Amino acid sequence: MEQHSRWMVFASAAILLPALLFFAVAADLPHVPVLTLLLLALAGVSRNGWRVTDRTVTYSIIVALILTAFGNYLVPIRMERFGFMAYFLRPGIVVPFLFYAAALSVGFRRKGHCVGIAAAAALMAFLVGGDLRRNGPEADRLALDLLLTHHFRLFYGITFGCSAVAALLASRAGRGRPRGKHLFFLAVSLVLTAGIFFGFLLLYRQYERSIRSWENALLRMGIRQLYRNRPTRHPHQLGGTHELYRPFPPEQRKAAAEVALRAIAPGPPGYLRLNAFSRYDRGTWHDSGDRGRVALEPVAMENWMAADEFYAVTSEKREGERIRIFPAAPLVDSRLAAPGNVTGVEVIANQVSRGADGQLGSEGMIRDGGYTLLVPRIVPRAAWQEPTPPGEEYREIPRRLRRVLRAVSQEIGLADAKSDAERFERAVGFFRKNFRYSLEWPGSPYRTDPVAYFLRSHREGHCELFAGALALLLRECGIPTRYVSGLVCFEEHPSKRYYIARIGNAHAWTEAYDRDRGVWVLLDATPAGTVDPPPPPDDWLGSLARNADLFAFSWSKLLADLRCGRIAAAIVDAAEAFGGGVVFLFRHPVIGPVLVLLIAVLLYRWQKRRRRNTRLAPERRRIQEEFLRRCRTLQKRGLLSPGAEPTAQELLQQLEHDTRLAPEEREELRRFLRNYLIARYRP
Repeated sequence: MEQHSRWMVFASAAILLPALLFFAVAADLPHVPVLTLLLLALAGVSRNGWRVTDRTVTYSIIVALILTAFGNYLVPIRMERFGFMAYFLRPGIVVPFLFYAAALSVGFRRKGHCVGIAAAAALMAFLVGGDLRRNGPEADRLALDLLLTHHFRLFYGITFGCSAVAALLASRAGRGRPRGKHLFFLAVSLVLTAGIFFGFLLLYRQYERSIRSWENALLRMGIRQLYRNRPTRHPHQLGGTHELYRPFPPEQRKAAAEVALRAIAPGPPGYLRLNAFSRYDRGTWHDSGDRGRVALEPVAMENWMAADEFYAVTSEKREGERIRIFPAAPLVDSRLAAPGNVTGVEVIANQVSRGADGQLGSEGMIRDGGYTLLVPRIVPRAAWQEPTPPGEEYREIPRRLRRVLRAVSQEIGLADAKSDAERFERAVGFFRKNFRYSLEWPGSPYRTDPVAYFLRSHREGHCELFAGALALLLRECGIPTRYVSGLVCFEEHPSKRYYIARIGNAHAWTEAYDRDRGVWVLLDATPAGTVDPPPPPDDWLGSLARNADLFAFSWSKLLADLRCGRIAAAIVDAAEAFGGGVVFLFRHPVIGPVLVLLIAVLLYRWQKRRRRNTRLAPERRRIQEEFLRRCRTLQKRGLLSPGAEPTAQELLQQLEHDTRLAPEEREELRRFLRNYLIARYRP
């Protein structure tokens, strides 16, 4: 029996190994064969194997799911390497799970199904892995693309043939050695399998272009349908184009309390820039686009195991303080919210770029990994200091607005000010004194500029109008300005561990160039207090919300550390997240008392059973526990009614008339019960 079990382990390994090699190279996932081999070794070490029970099967499935989930999270598959079917079969999840399940199934005592599971896993790996795109991205983990680009047919045929032969040979493992006609049928099966396989392969290669065109057409149709039916949770993406003539978006007002990002910093991060705009036309601010955008080059990291890379935003030294950002809401074009004095960023992304006005963008960013900003020091109101000196595009004013802006400038005496700093103070004071903040902006009338309408007729609006009007008013005096949008992050969590910026903290402000000092300064004409976070409620609902947000922060930090390869920090984060979850559950007004009552009942039952068992000698206690365990097994199989507590003598009498048990199993149980009666009640 032991020799047969070892043969099944080797047979399953022979089926899986070629498929593992092929899938690891095709999908560029080196961790899948490593974990599968470790599980096979663990299953092979067990001499007797695991019992086939509900508990062991459930635990095995959970282990396979956990390994699949964390592997897919830490080393995600690149779907661009595969064809159309991969978008439906999800090879990064399905294939590794089948591999892990096949390896774990070998560890059970009953190994009748392990060969079938291994064959199914191998077949799925070859089915999905064979649908590769020739123009897909190169592998960055396993440098074995040569096998796919130049020797794909040979590599695929050898690995598939080895797995197929192993599967056919292993299918006879429980029937003895094949002889005579069995060998003949086995050879015929191998020839037919190889012929059918290579026939389909040649047919596919001959009409590959047509098949690929059908796949692309179906894929485009599916993606359009998916985006058409997918509900939009955050219809207003932060940092987008600002159209001042429209009313304030109602969806953003409804989502004002939702968290946009969380930040770990020595002090409040303050004003975080998302986008900057330099040109105004017909009620809309426009950014510089690709003009002046620079692709940043990654700099070598001190921690070579880290997955994120450092990108130098400026030429300053890599010294100062760090602000770690965990995004929670989508930012337009994968923008990176950052203060104006940022000098570097650590992020997991394919590319990071910097716009002409300091706005940071990314391509292929892993949002779950977050990003870290490097600043010389924490300055809540920092402005981007380029370009210096500014060009003429920062002084442009639409012709239709010049008369209105000149009249307002004369009203507050900007031309009479002795310095730009005084002009800034007068302009900001004018807006805060004569205008009122409100989200009930109705929009400007038809063919009326919203800034002119805001300055002359309707002196009541939201922050975008304040920032736009201030920028244009200062331009009328010849001062270069730009319009900036982003988030204001001053709210500190009661735990003192991080800061929060919500959707309602989305804000717009002005950056103006002080010609006297030669620096850019941040100006906010919106009345004070309008962007301050509301005070948290003191009732139990507020406490519950704060604890839930703390748990969400701990979970985000755990995922970010796992993504970035900081395993030690991830372990600490897991402990903190677990502790935070426990505290959250016990502080819940409903769940907390129920948990306490449940724990008290379990402790009472455990103590009662412990007192009952301590009255017996160790040998009698052991055999009594074995008797109770067997009774529970019979109840699960339906041979005993639920809740029944028969004595050993009653169970013996019942077995005499029960034909549902196999003869050998009935005899073994009868022998155990007789030994139990002797050991339990002997003097």
